[in-house]
Amino acid sequence: MKIGIVWFKTNLRLNDNPVLAEALRQCDVVIPIYIIPNRWFFKQFGIPKIGVFRMRFILESLADLQQELQKKGNNLLVFKGEAHEIISELIEKYQVEKVFVQKELTAEEQFENRQVTKVIPTVELWDNFLIEPQALPFPARKTPDIFTAFRKQVERNTSVRKLIPTPEKIPAPELEFPAESTTLPPLTDFFDDIPPLDKRSAFPFSGGSTSAHQRLQDYIWDKQFLRSYKNTRNQLLGTHYSSKFSAWLAQGCISPVEIYHQVERFEKEVIENDSTYWLIFELLWRDFFRYVTLKYGSKIFHLGGIKNLKIKGRQNFLEFRFWADGQTKDRFINANMKELAKTGFMSNRGRQNVASYLVKISRLDWRMGAAWFEYLLTDYDPCSNYGNWMYVAGVGNDPLENRFFHSRKQAQYYDPNGEYTNLWLK
Repeated sequence: MKIGIVWFKTNLRLNDNPVLAEALRQCDVVIPIYIIPNRWFFKQFGIPKIGVFRMRFILESLADLQQELQKKGNNLLVFKGEAHEIISELIEKYQVEKVFVQKELTAEEQFENRQVTKVIPTVELWDNFLIEPQALPFPARKTPDIFTAFRKQVERNTSVRKLIPTPEKIPAPELEFPAESTTLPPLTDFFDDIPPLDKRSAFPFSGGSTSAHQRLQDYIWDKQFLRSYKNTRNQLLGTHYSSKFSAWLAQGCISPVEIYHQVERFEKEVIENDSTYWLIFELLWRDFFRYVTLKYGSKIFHLGGIKNLKIKGRQNFLEFRFWADGQTKDRFINANMKELAKTGFMSNRGRQNVASYLVKISRLDWRMGAAWFEYLLTDYDPCSNYGNWMYVAGVGNDPLENRFFHSRKQAQYYDPNGEYTNLWLK
């Protein structure tokens, strides 16, 4: 009997999961695991790498995944520590032959995978792309540096793959797992101060594939907000002005391929317009930053970015705290920063403005802002986060020099009555 480990990372779902599908193809039974890595609790610029909002969302997603696995005749083991050490113990205890895991894009995660590969044969597969590397019309490492060039070539020359069916059963070995491994740790194991859900939040949703699919059904089909997505996506208030899919995508609770096929079906059955196209457009932006990371590697974390520019990275921590705490001279900036601190969410329009303020007004090291976002954002994804920060800082993929978001003009346009600003600065 062939036993394999399915190591879940940011693919916390059973449907359209290439890693799980391959494991079930090669093995008779599988042991699903998730590992909370020690590195999450390190600091950069004195800022923790993960905060309460994302950790809560991840734990909710794991609880949902565990329930779904139990329905299929299996379970999820959850550990905290170094992956290669934990997996080595499982190999010895259960005679595991292979580990199946997603292929990674960023250095820390790649190193983690390599360490495991040293102790057991590992099958790594790409996941969480809309257009996978093998389907690109050019080598992935020669991805165009400008999004428009990337998008036009991809739209003209590629198609999105079919969905991978959800397995009917996920056979488990007849083993007794230690009870502590099948019990999810509470949020209080990681944080002393657990804030309640802020009633003003534009993202009051829970983690997990079940919640992701409920949102997909509600947003696209029940209320048909997709009809007007392009016109509302830059608004600031409420749960429905944008899709809010990003947090579920970041943890792989739902795949971009599934969202694409739902949009395609909506276009056939209801309406095809600029808004339906624009949601796919945004999924392509997400892919683009993933390919930029694949092309440039750790340069996305460097001060000079992928352009290797020699810029000053001023690190004035007092001024940074004014920005981070929403204590600047700009009320619109402050409102957005307060929303982020209270809820773990900020609109795309807000993110562009606060990033521009940090870089162009405060003239601070953009990586401090990126680290703050990494700490607080529920929907944090390294490729999108650092890709967007590089873009605003002028060291990434922006073809324009010195792009600047005039926050007061932006506030006049997007918050003309001050409703959003007043909500968060009460």
